This record gives sequence, C-alpha cells and structure tokens, in this order.
Amino acid sequence: MNVLPWAGFVADFPDDQIEAGGDIQVYGGRNVAVALGKIFADLGCSRVSEPWSAGEVGWEFDFYYGDRKNFWCRVQSFHPVFWLLFEDRSISDGQAYVELWRKFGSALERDPRFRRILWRTFKNGPPDWDEVEAASDPPALSFDEEFPPSKINARARRTSIWPYIIGVWLTMSGIGLPLDVLGSHNIWHQIRYFIAGIILLTVGAFFLFIAINQNRETPWPFRQRPDS
Repeated sequence: MNVLPWAGFVADFPDDQIEAGGDIQVYGGRNVAVALGKIFADLGCSRVSEPWSAGEVGWEFDFYYGDRKNFWCRVQSFHPVFWLLFEDRSISDGQAYVELWRKFGSALERDPRFRRILWRTFKNGPPDWDEVEAASDPPALSFDEEFPPSKINARARRTSIWPYIIGVWLTMSGIGLPLDVLGSHNIWHQIRYFIAGIILLTVGAFFLFIAINQNRETPWPFRQRPDS
C-alpha cells in the first residue's frame, strides 16, 4: 500500500471563514492549517511556512524534513469537517515521506483537537462529510494498528531526475540556438533557427513542468458544502 495522502477529520476550532453580503471574503481553515504546521514543527520539520490562501480549495503551506526533503499540505474547510492533502515534493525514494506520514498520523490521533480521522488513497479521494461525521470516536483501530509499517510502500513516491535533465537541456538549447545565427545575413536562416528555438523552449518547458509536478497529486475537484 502507498502512503495515503488524503485525510478527513473533525477539528474543534472556531470557524474562521469571513463572509460579507452573502459572499465569502476569506475561506476558512487557516487556523487549522496553522495548528497542523505547528504539529509538523514539533515533529522536527523546519522552515514551516505561514499558510497562504489557495482560494476556494483552502489554505496551503510547505516545510522541510530530514535532509532537505520538501513537503506540502493543503487544508480545506467544511467546518467542522476538514480535508487534508499531504504530499512529498522532494526528489527521494519516499522513505522520508513514509516516516513523516506515520509520525504525523500518530500525532494527529493523539491531539484532542482532532477526531474522527479517516485516511484515504489519492485514487479514492477525501472521505465525504457524512462519512467523517459517522466515523467511530474513538476509532476501532489506532493509526499504527490500521497502518502497520509492513503495509506501507516506502518507494511509492520515487521521483525521476530525467525530466529535469531533459527539460534544462532543451530549454538551454532553445535559448542558444537563435543566438548562434544573430550575425547571419540570411533572414530565412535566422527565421528557421528562431522557430526551432521556440519549439525547443516549448518542449523544454513541458518537461520541466512534468519534473516539478511529478510528485504532486492532481488537485481534487472543489466540492460545495453539503447544505449549499
């Protein structure tokens, strides 16, 4: 089994969503994101950022763990139910991701402010609100009992460095190719090289996009509140 990046839970925090004139001015969940960031800091994570607004999908923050391994979280509020997405953004074999996820899952379970915690795979997506609210409290199985180390694949999040290499090479080639013919008096020769340069830049940018996002799960579509 891979690391389960989605969680749904009930959190005992005030609803910090701000509305005016029937419109949402500030989406809720920042206070929960701050609390989760503090939990990660207590687990030995460094450079935990202040949460930034991601609009209707909630609040996001990132941080580092271990040997410069970068991680990212998103919190989406459906007060008092919340969704959490926890991802590895580093180039690694996934061992740090598994280690930190297990520490975080256990810490979240021990924190009395969080309850009815359900973890889900990315494929299944976050649990529905009614599923979270109907979850047993306390749970029948602890986090460690439900997800023993033998069930989690430590290599599930391995990142390939080749998209970075190919992307950088194509991008640099796309920049350098037109420069090689700047002194040429053949206008059609220059045009062909400039077109080739644009194509290389486009393909290089595509590979860099893949490289940067290969550890990022596709964002789950935003859902309306059950009573909206």
